[in-house]
Amino acid sequence: MRKRSTYRPKDVRLDAVQHAIAGAGVMHVSLQNRLQVVEIRALDAFKEGTATDEQVEVFAGVCFVAEMLAKERQGLELLEVCKRAEAAVEQCRRRFSEHGKVGRAAGEYETFAELCELHSLQRKSVSQAQYEQAMLSAMRAAGMEVSA
Repeated sequence: MRKRSTYRPKDVRLDAVQHAIAGAGVMHVSLQNRLQVVEIRALDAFKEGTATDEQVEVFAGVCFVAEMLAKERQGLELLEVCKRAEAAVEQCRRRFSEHGKVGRAAGEYETFAELCELHSLQRKSVSQAQYEQAMLSAMRAAGMEVSA
């Protein structure tokens, strides 16, 4: 008996040039805007005094990624701001564990606002591949499992 089907699966061909161009290009504006909205919401909650530990973790994540990019010579001026932001995040975590709410101390809002503003500029100046690599490095440094 003969095989009746003549179907032969074809290999999936990736367009390597388009893939390289997408990775080398700056992050798409809609992705940048989505990340910025998360940061602004966290800042607003912090300013109003309704921030939870989730908003504090947003600042911690921004700080980690900004620091990783700064260590790769992309915005060295952020290293000082990142140090201040890390200290502020630790204070917020301590207050949340002791009192059940984040609260706000002097200068923390300004530190987080400066961090978000500078990180937004930093995000616009690096390629998408560099940003993704910095995110993966930050996740590894934070002890999270990364499948990449």
